[in-house]
Amino acid sequence: MISSDRPKISSPTQVLCSYQNRTSTIEILRMDDPGCDPFERIVFPGQIFLFEATGESHLKIFYAVSSEAIEMRRISCRTLQVDEGV
Repeated sequence: MISSDRPKISSPTQVLCSYQNRTSTIEILRMDDPGCDPFERIVFPGQIFLFEATGESHLKIFYAVSSEAIEMRRISCRTLQVDEGV
């Protein structure tokens, strides 16, 4: 299943990015960096999420490690950039 959040590109510095939830749990993705349209999305196991961001932005991924703890990791959008074959 692929979901997409493709707002109109407001800047030529924005790139298409892809993230896949490779875990067996639900994750919450959040983008709130300056220069990008902010969003927060729930991503189910196996789901692929497409979005646009600047290469300097970071995607925050929140996930539960227990019933009492939530952890967060950050991934550079540059590493998530899709090769559109241009």
